[in-house]
Amino acid sequence: MNVRKVILFLAISISYIFADTTNVEIFNNNYIHFGGDLQNDSDIYTELDNGRILAKNIDLPEFSSSVKIIAHLDVDSNGDPWDRAGTIFLDVPEQNNIEILKFITGFGGHSVLEQDVTFLAPMLKGNVTIKAFVDTWVQNGWVFDFSLEFIDQDTLNQSTWNYATLFNSGLTKDQIDVSYPNSQINIPPSQERIMLTYYVSGHCTDGNGADEFISKDNVIAIDGTEIHRYKPWRDDCINFRDRNPSSGRWGDVWSSDLDRSGWCPGDIVYPVILDVTDQLDDGLHDITYWIENIRPKDVNGNYGYWRVSSFLTGWGDISNWIPNKILLTGPNENTFPPNAIIDLRVDLVDQFGYTVFKTDQTVEFVADSANAVFSIDKENWSNPLQVNIKLGTANVWFKSPVEGEISVSVKDVDAEPNMEAADNFLINIKKAATTNGNYTLLFDGNDDYVNCGNDSSLQIIGNKITLEAWIYANQWASEVWQGCIINKEQNGGSNDNGYMLRCGKNGTLNFNLGSGSWNEINSAAGEMTSNKWYHVAGTYDGNVMRSFVNGDEVASASKKFSIKNALDIDLLIGESQNNSGRVFNGMIDEVRIWNVARSQQQLKSTMKDSLDSKYYSTLDSGLVAYLRFNENEGQFTND
Repeated sequence: MNVRKVILFLAISISYIFADTTNVEIFNNNYIHFGGDLQNDSDIYTELDNGRILAKNIDLPEFSSSVKIIAHLDVDSNGDPWDRAGTIFLDVPEQNNIEILKFITGFGGHSVLEQDVTFLAPMLKGNVTIKAFVDTWVQNGWVFDFSLEFIDQDTLNQSTWNYATLFNSGLTKDQIDVSYPNSQINIPPSQERIMLTYYVSGHCTDGNGADEFISKDNVIAIDGTEIHRYKPWRDDCINFRDRNPSSGRWGDVWSSDLDRSGWCPGDIVYPVILDVTDQLDDGLHDITYWIENIRPKDVNGNYGYWRVSSFLTGWGDISNWIPNKILLTGPNENTFPPNAIIDLRVDLVDQFGYTVFKTDQTVEFVADSANAVFSIDKENWSNPLQVNIKLGTANVWFKSPVEGEISVSVKDVDAEPNMEAADNFLINIKKAATTNGNYTLLFDGNDDYVNCGNDSSLQIIGNKITLEAWIYANQWASEVWQGCIINKEQNGGSNDNGYMLRCGKNGTLNFNLGSGSWNEINSAAGEMTSNKWYHVAGTYDGNVMRSFVNGDEVASASKKFSIKNALDIDLLIGESQNNSGRVFNGMIDEVRIWNVARSQQQLKSTMKDSLDSKYYSTLDSGLVAYLRFNENEGQFTND
């Protein structure tokens, strides 16, 4: 029997980054205000809109290699007690502006925000004008810092992208209310990949709800055909109380706690980024946006409105390209059996080997027979696309950029260009977890499990919880309740207490919470298949239980109850203490337990990455257990 005892509940991860970092300070202790005597240095900054917009022209660094860019914003009330829409944006000559970081201030509070904006790297270089805006009507307004952190990846050169702003209404209330903005865009020839970025937040002109507190469909259409429909919604605003000291309060409820249309006071407004390559071929296209059932203006002049901005990024002029190439980076000299999945980084590169699009994906090599070895010799690459596979050295490239099963050609490096080998590889590209060290825990389906103890932090009660994990089932249990992933359950009469996430019965996901009696939801059978990695999660917010597979909601039920404590029961991973034998057969990784209800957007934003210190350095995040299983040795795991 392999019993792994968890010694610590929260991992503090230290990463050593061997890369040059350049910090560019753009705004430092500057003011955004409404009139009055408060002024910024006019030799450095330009004030617009009576002080509500601040502009600075600056020379940003230009790198010969790829860079990762992190935007850092520190915004603090200087007397404005309200939640205000704000944005840091790039001034693009003869076009609408492009938002770098969209945010809403807290109610009279202080927010420290950051966002990865690497996808804007082609525009954030050389001489640019960067502007900051807060929709304040208070004379002293806000004080803020803003900087860009450039991290040299020391890999391949950054390609130049084309870009075009489609629509921007982020600065005034004159935006989408009842009209549909339409943009006509001309796509130049040979654009190989085109991404559409869409920012949105719903608002109202009075306090009676309107579009701020009512979920409504946002629709994006190209040439009259819908390509994306969704309801932007944030149900995690209660997590930002410390950023909202002036919030209205009604007993235990703060106005800043309330769920909202795509935003929370004191936090970033996150964009939706869509691949629209297939919808935008060469020539003119109409791109239209609308929000359904916007509240019209009433007799008192109140109405709903939405702050929307959108732009395209793409790269082109690739008539001389060989088929889209990919750069693979991942574990070195690791043996993998037929049909095994290896965590790799997949980067699209151009004909010069310059990185043009970065992703974190999993590549599945389908080997016909014997074990194969994937190896990378980065130091001795004569061609940045060269990949060594012990059975021959090969170049690998996509024939199609879409997600799913891809037919891939392989050729010997000494062969003529574009000569395909007789036997081609098949790979499957899909979103998956990025694990540090590529380690996980294997459960044999007989008697393997992890005992996490019964620390007080794990004794979750009340009406909010989130359970998350990555799983890879070698074989499903015959019943859904037999395959325990996360389990802390107490059984007996009116003492059915605790929480659990389980799976089985042809790929059914089960989420179950105890309140004296059990409250459970099941996905449809066949939601998952064996021998594949899936991110699974269950959330409860006091009103609705939800379960998710790969970030997509697969089951839900309206329920009101309070989770009761399984007081004397240890938390087990892969087994049940009360019902021995309900074991998981396969691999489990990145287990996370929270005493808050995470939103679907939050699940998606972090499920592919290891959590950084902002989640476990304070109690505010709600994270109570984080099990990474990255030791790769022994029968103990320290997390």
